[in-house]
Amino acid sequence: MAKAKNYLMWNMTRKCNFRCHYCYYPHNPGPVTENLPLDKLTAFLDGTCREWVVGMTGGEPFLYPDFVGLCRTLTENHKISVDTNLSLSREVERFARELDPQRVHDLYVSLHVEERERRGGMDAFVRNVNELTDRGFYVVVNYVLHPDLMDRYAEDRDRLAEQGVVITPRPFKGEHEGREYPAAYSPEAKAYFSDHPDAGKKTVFDFCGVLCNGGRSFVRMEPDGTVYRCAGEKTVMGNLLTGIELYDEPMPCRARRCPCLGPNHVVLSAGESCQFEGIKKANVGDVETARNLYEQALAADPAMSTARINQAMILWETGAENAAAEAEDAFRQAFADDPLDPYAAGNLAAALALRGEREPARAVIAEFMASDAHKLDKRFLEMLQKSLENGAGSIAAGWPRSTTAILPRVQRTVTPVLKKSS
Repeated sequence: MAKAKNYLMWNMTRKCNFRCHYCYYPHNPGPVTENLPLDKLTAFLDGTCREWVVGMTGGEPFLYPDFVGLCRTLTENHKISVDTNLSLSREVERFARELDPQRVHDLYVSLHVEERERRGGMDAFVRNVNELTDRGFYVVVNYVLHPDLMDRYAEDRDRLAEQGVVITPRPFKGEHEGREYPAAYSPEAKAYFSDHPDAGKKTVFDFCGVLCNGGRSFVRMEPDGTVYRCAGEKTVMGNLLTGIELYDEPMPCRARRCPCLGPNHVVLSAGESCQFEGIKKANVGDVETARNLYEQALAADPAMSTARINQAMILWETGAENAAAEAEDAFRQAFADDPLDPYAAGNLAAALALRGEREPARAVIAEFMASDAHKLDKRFLEMLQKSLENGAGSIAAGWPRSTTAILPRVQRTVTPVLKKSS
């Protein structure tokens, strides 16, 4: 499926009828009462003289009043994309009958297998997916590969395939038992993504400082009509009810975390592109390709400490003879190149501590904490710092670790946005 050139992500509602334990939204299946005037939305989209894809997400979009009628109106001049759990079968059937598949960019369907089984809805789910597919809609069924679901994924995949439903593993993004995912997946887990290379970009990238079309050809709209530059950067571009002003050109990203579609809209240099592609390949277990891409990133920019960190992590994880010593040297070089990078400092400290050099490890962290590093980067290392102060005990879980940052901290020309700004 081709990327959408112009994309408005509409977070229609926080309401959802599912209760998934790994979801960051609270369970609230009540009626949606915060509705936006559809004529205002179509007027904005039409006024740009561009065709947009309106990505409808939530919450559960099918809970929105007259959702199918709204979709019909939007697809007169634009296309839509829908993130849904596909559980409201009556509305799904109406959608399948009344919408033109050619005007629907995609349906991104979440399986949420434990919740669906709890509700007894697996048979209806299979029927709904097959109905949409048979009518010509492009349907992607994603399976969030939460660490707790690893042992059952293969069986679920095969069982659904027998019923005509192909599922795509989606990396869990977040922390579980002190480890950061998807970087913490085992090689066996990463092998599940080998047939789904796009899964590699389903991670929380740090694009801070990188040029991006967020606010120009990609925006996010909240249930009250507030329009942000994107999901990660809360720079306010206006409000649907009072007016929206888009950027005229790509601007540096000011977000530390890019949780969704930023990878489709960033403008990358050669070195930045290699770092980005290397992270994607590493996430799906293609280590050799990732290693080569990090080498290319460093060839394009020898000071790209982010690529050096990840290249060293590949070496570290091999467990080969002298690998730890060589990785430690690379972490030391990365910290010298970018003394503001918490991953460079943390990895060097962890490597030292793991070979018994706790005092030098504490000195590295102390140097970082005394630097001009961002306060959130310092906070990021606090647990590691505390573990190093506990005599000869173990260090904090998950160290050393790879980074999802593209640009080194010292190369960034913008300050991260920590809250709403206009």
